[in-house]
Amino acid sequence: MKLEDIYQPIAGELLNVEQFIKEQLRLLCRRDDFADKVFRSFFHAPGKKLRPSLVLLSAYTLQQNNTPASSDTSSSYHRLIALAAITELVHSASLMHDDVLDEASLRRGHPSLNALFGNKVAILAGDMLYSQAFDLLAEIAGDRIIRLLAQCVRRMCRGEISNLQGHDFGAYRAIIEDKTSSFMAFCCQAGAWLADAQGENPQHIEALSQFGFCFGTVYQLADDLGDQDDAITLACRDQVIDLLEKSIRQAEYHLQGLPPSVYRTSLAMLLQYVVSKSEPLAENVALPVASMELVEQRC
Repeated sequence: MKLEDIYQPIAGELLNVEQFIKEQLRLLCRRDDFADKVFRSFFHAPGKKLRPSLVLLSAYTLQQNNTPASSDTSSSYHRLIALAAITELVHSASLMHDDVLDEASLRRGHPSLNALFGNKVAILAGDMLYSQAFDLLAEIAGDRIIRLLAQCVRRMCRGEISNLQGHDFGAYRAIIEDKTSSFMAFCCQAGAWLADAQGENPQHIEALSQFGFCFGTVYQLADDLGDQDDAITLACRDQVIDLLEKSIRQAEYHLQGLPPSVYRTSLAMLLQYVVSKSEPLAENVALPVASMELVEQRC
C-alpha cells in the first residue's frame, strides 16, 4: 500500500499545500539568505504529509457533496489549503525542537538542522515556523480553531517535558496522547469545523476528532514498537500491543459513524498504512475486519 494511492482523492490539494508552504517560506526568508538556506535544508526532504491529509480528508468527508475542485479560487478552498499547510508548519517546528532535545543528528535520512547549524539556529527556526503558523491561522480561522491549536501546542510541550523524565507505561501513554494524539485530533477537528462552519453535523465532527486522536495513538505506538531500542516498548510490549489493538478498534468505530465516501475510505487506508509500515507488527497485529471492508470499497 502506497501513500500516493491513499492520497489519490486529494492529490491536487496536496500539491497546492506544497506550493503554499513554499510561498510562506519565501515570504518568511525574504531578504535573508541565511534563513533561506536553513529552511531549504529542512524542507528539501519532504515528509509523509499525514497531518495535512487528515485536514483535507476530514473536511471533504463532511463536504463531499460540495467539494471544490483543485482549481477553485474560492475563499473556502483557500482557507482549507492554508489550514492544511499550517499543520505541516507546526509539525515541522516541533520536529526541529525535538531534534535539539534528542540531540539527533539525522532527520529523514539527512543531517538535522541542529547538526548543520547548531542548536540555537534550530530552535529559532522552529520558533519562526510556529509564529508564522499562528499568524496565518489568525487570517483564515475563527477564535475556536486558534484556541484549539494553542491548547494543542501547549499539550505537545507538556508531553515533551514529561518525556525528558523517566516514566512507566501510564506516563508513556499520557506522553503519546499529549505529543501526537492531540495534534492528529486537531487536524481532523479543525478540518471538519472549516467544512461545517454552521455546525450542522456535530456528531460527525466529534467522530472525526476522536478518530484523529485514536489514529495518532496508533501511529506513535506502531512507530515505537518498530524501534527495537525503545525501552518502554521492550519492557511493556504486551501492554503496548494491547493499547495499539484497542486504539485501532476505536478508530474504526469512529469511522463507521461517518457517511460513506472515498474520503472516509482513505482515512481507513491510512489507518492500515501506519500499522503495515511498522515491521514486524504487520504480521502480529490484526486490523479490524470492518476496516478491511472499508478499504476494499476503493479497490
